[in-house]
Amino acid sequence: MEVFGYKDVLNKYNNSTIVTDYITGDIIDITKDDFALDHIKPKSRGGENTLDNLAIVTPEANKVKSDLTIDELLEICKKILIYHGYKVENKTI
Repeated sequence: MEVFGYKDVLNKYNNSTIVTDYITGDIIDITKDDFALDHIKPKSRGGENTLDNLAIVTPEANKVKSDLTIDELLEICKKILIYHGYKVENKTI
């Protein structure tokens, strides 16, 4: 298991205290103690406890994602939106 501290996390984000939630796009000020750390590839799916597999997210996004992959989460979100009458388009750049 890799051991790292808050300075290592800050270094990953170029020492910025303002980061973007990789799930929702929300802006997070990490000096406010209102964020969560997410395993991008869930540990339950073989993801490692490393800085490369770490992302800063809002607590709400982290709770919703749980042990899903991003693709699984997006597929569920798509189904929910379609069921409730929304049109869903994939707009990749």
